[in-house]
Amino acid sequence: GFGFEAGVVWNFTRSLGVGVAGGLVTRSVVAQYDARIPHPLFLRRDRAAEGAPDDLDYKEGQVHLDLVYTGRSGSFDFSVFGGGSFLGVTADLLGQPQFEQTYPFNNITISNVPKISYDDSGFGFNVGAGAAYRFSDRIGFGLQGRFTRATIELEPPGQDTVEIDAGGFQVAGGLRIYF
Repeated sequence: GFGFEAGVVWNFTRSLGVGVAGGLVTRSVVAQYDARIPHPLFLRRDRAAEGAPDDLDYKEGQVHLDLVYTGRSGSFDFSVFGGGSFLGVTADLLGQPQFEQTYPFNNITISNVPKISYDDSGFGFNVGAGAAYRFSDRIGFGLQGRFTRATIELEPPGQDTVEIDAGGFQVAGGLRIYF
């Protein structure tokens, strides 16, 4: 999904520095469920239902602390970076399906699958590279790619833990201001 990121790099030598960046990504997702409900009169005769609600939300906030190697050739700047990341995730998960049944109970109709929002956070890593073109000494336009990974565990009460591999590959472009 689309998001926003802002960051700053402070060089403590000509080519080596520390970078701090933060970002937020939100998107709508589709989940699938496959419900198997035991028959109330017959053993080993489950009734099945499936569906795919599409109004679920996923939000991911990121903070990165990186060691950054920078270089310059004419009007072009480049950087390679890597370091630690802190990610916070808020995700809608599907609750227990609610269903209706009538005699002879061979079929069920799913009446509702509640969505429940859970959040958690965790630490991970990131690596990436960027390039920028300077229009002047102070203004430029840059592109960068970053791969981030952190494992986040959401723990709905009374259900299995949901493990999310947060992060992934991100591409960003935008204004660069040099001080």
